[in-house]
Amino acid sequence: IGYKLRPRDLFINQTIEKLSALILNIREDVLTAEQGILTGPGGLLPIQRWYFETAETDISHFNQSVLLEINKSKK
Repeated sequence: IGYKLRPRDLFINQTIEKLSALILNIREDVLTAEQGILTGPGGLLPIQRWYFETAETDISHFNQSVLLEINKSKK
């Protein structure tokens, strides 16, 4: 969606609440519609379904990796 955070933003705003407020202030024009309150069962996400249906019995955790890039030319 095009949200851009600088490493500095992550150190200054160290909670999800503060980061989300920062993003809302930066990209206020992006939010144009409200989808409303969701009700009823949502079901499992595909990765959740795989986790519970897998035949592996020794899975004790699940990791997700993220690659962050830093533009060193800007200060």
